[in-house]
Amino acid sequence: MNINIYGGGLTGLTIAFELSKYKDFTISLFEKETILGGMAKSKNTKDNVPSEHSWRGYGPFYYNTMDILKKLKLKNNFCHKERIVESFNTYTKEEIAKHNTRNDLWCYLGKNVYDVTKYVNQHPGGSFILKAGGKDLEKVWKENGFGWHLQNSTVMNKLKDFKIGTIQENFKNKIENKNNSKKVIQKTAFDNLKELDFNLLFNNVKPKNYGEKLKIQDYFVLFYLFIRVLVSNKRKKEYYKIRLEPILKKYISKEGYYYLADYIAGPGFGFDKNTMSLAHYADFVLYNLQTGNKNWYVMNQPTNDGWIDLLVNEIKKRKVNIQLNQTVQKINMNKHKITNCIVNNRKVFADIHIFCVDPFRFQTILENSNISGKKYDKLNQINNQISFRIGFNEFLKLTNDNKNAKGFVLIDSAYNITFYSQTDSWCKYFPIKNPNIKTLLSGTIIQPYNNGVVYEKSALSLTIKQLKNEIIQQFLDSKEFINLIKKYNNGYQLTKNDFNYVEIYDDWYYDKKTKSLKTKNKKWVNNFLNEEFRPSQITNLSNMFIGGSHTKTSCNIWSMESAVESGKIIANLILKKTNKKQVYLYDHNKTYFSWLKPIDDLLYSFNLPNLINIILLLIIINVLIKLIKKIFTQ
Repeated sequence: MNINIYGGGLTGLTIAFELSKYKDFTISLFEKETILGGMAKSKNTKDNVPSEHSWRGYGPFYYNTMDILKKLKLKNNFCHKERIVESFNTYTKEEIAKHNTRNDLWCYLGKNVYDVTKYVNQHPGGSFILKAGGKDLEKVWKENGFGWHLQNSTVMNKLKDFKIGTIQENFKNKIENKNNSKKVIQKTAFDNLKELDFNLLFNNVKPKNYGEKLKIQDYFVLFYLFIRVLVSNKRKKEYYKIRLEPILKKYISKEGYYYLADYIAGPGFGFDKNTMSLAHYADFVLYNLQTGNKNWYVMNQPTNDGWIDLLVNEIKKRKVNIQLNQTVQKINMNKHKITNCIVNNRKVFADIHIFCVDPFRFQTILENSNISGKKYDKLNQINNQISFRIGFNEFLKLTNDNKNAKGFVLIDSAYNITFYSQTDSWCKYFPIKNPNIKTLLSGTIIQPYNNGVVYEKSALSLTIKQLKNEIIQQFLDSKEFINLIKKYNNGYQLTKNDFNYVEIYDDWYYDKKTKSLKTKNKKWVNNFLNEEFRPSQITNLSNMFIGGSHTKTSCNIWSMESAVESGKIIANLILKKTNKKQVYLYDHNKTYFSWLKPIDDLLYSFNLPNLINIILLLIIINVLIKLIKKIFTQ
């Protein structure tokens, strides 16, 4: 069976990965870009700086995504080696001795092991620190006349910042002893994930309780709002049409609103707070709660290096025919079946055609093919969050936590900026290759519609150069960001001169005709306006499927998880059709409240109120009856 997949994003790659296990499928994948991965991909700029559409957070409920990651084995991966070391925190002297270069410098003192790589350029003694590479600090100091370091409290306290573990003479962290046999521990792309903690940073002085704690009445309001959604099934389509932001503004405290709308909604979950629905927000909250409220993750290296390239290499080994710079233009069909598609002005044939392109491009393909795409007129609303990178000419730490990554939100910045430090979060084997950039932050403008502080215009109304100036100023305006730099960098005072690099993701360009920023690849996010128009993976054409996170999935949020789930759904549809074993597919509809949904469906079929409303009404009636009885018995 010949299968053509159009689009090499996460959905297309997932389908190719799941189906290419079978030799009776001949698979071709067509991608219009030169790099695979879709909007999740990472790539290097002409300045040799890693760039991305938006920095990637991995939710603990990304079960379908994690399933793919765990199947991608790591081979000769430096971050994998570091991951093993970090997890044990014990090292042999032989292992330490291997870390003896400027870009990878370890040493030890007594039983403690230190990684001083990030201190090399700040060392008061200059390049002398390189003599300690892989060696015993006490011996190096005494041999070179610096024995007094051993009694100096400043030196000893500074060393504590770089401690990574202790010495163990017989280190066996790469070998698992079991039943007297040796087994190599196999690591996967899943092991490239690093837990993420979030910090909120404020301009000027943080107002009391600002965006950090919900009031008791807020919890009651949220419980009532969300529980109605979570027990519903058929009725849920109504809650997807309810815009949440005005409800929060009306019924939640000012502090609670900032936390829920300016932090959790946008920087946390990736919603546009202006168009998010009640049901989408409730779903995401439940997904997180069902994991035990575990932390989110980021990759400890660029996304393509961490897993997408591994996925691509695997499907290449399975003889999937990958063709880049290939744009699908038109569908040719006869009755209810595709005969061929036009790709780069040539006909391509297959038994099954799968379209995993964004809904905007797919609408164009349908229009070129004289196929009705009216649904897409209502489906396709653009989300204009803008991605950027900021580089500094000094090495600047934003945390002393070597274990977890740190995400940040400039919570009261004009553009509601979120970012993380790639320098702190990535493993040291992926340094920034541009020698002029010592620290690199990757960020996203969540609210580009707000007016900025420099030009007093929305981000979309600025030129690329103006937007770069605006971003720099919003970082400088954050007193807590400035103080963070001071705290972890020996009182360093950040100035505008330290910003030596700003890059806006290259999808964005300034259109002189409209005098506004536009994007080459439009981003789609589901909201209260378009949820009901999301298409199924199955179409009216017998040999055509539609994939992507804009299609209907149980993870009802535009995300990497819904993209991967969509791919798995299509894979299973084809496998079922050919009597083959189904692949793992996690259903996010299975929740704590699943057993209550049939009850609410029954109520809904009789046009009765939501189950929760009825329960509350019965409670109120019961209380009133008791009060009335008490009054008349007195």
